Amino acid sequence: MRHNKIKPNQEGIMFRTYILAIIVLVVGVYGVYRLIVRGSVPSTLPPTQEEIAGLADCLTESGAKFYGAYWCSHCERQKEEFGEAASRLPFVECGVEGDVSLQTDVCRDAGITSYPTWVFADGTQKVGEVDFEQLAKLSECPWQE
Repeated sequence: MRHNKIKPNQEGIMFRTYILAIIVLVVGVYGVYRLIVRGSVPSTLPPTQEEIAGLADCLTESGAKFYGAYWCSHCERQKEEFGEAASRLPFVECGVEGDVSLQTDVCRDAGITSYPTWVFADGTQKVGEVDFEQLAKLSECPWQE
């Protein structure tokens, strides 16, 4: 009867192979955890409607102006981001009903050429949709970060 004996150098190879397999398994499980569990949970909570309304009020109080037109899809999206607080924004309508090529005198006098355009109390202008954090910074309004 023949017995299979493991040679001393094979024993070391098997031990290293088991250790490597365990390390790969642990790393793989951690990777799946990061992708599935952690990836589905936002790192920060979205702002509440109260926080957004506070920003809208502060923007108005700070002297900022939000120039836009009724036909501007980017202006509409910017308002939609504010939800129920959109009516509290310092919005200035630049469009003239019935003719998208016309502009109100207020907007022409302010030098507005694109929509949306945000103008802040210090004269800084931002063209396009602007995120809450940047609006707060430019208007010196408090905001979560």
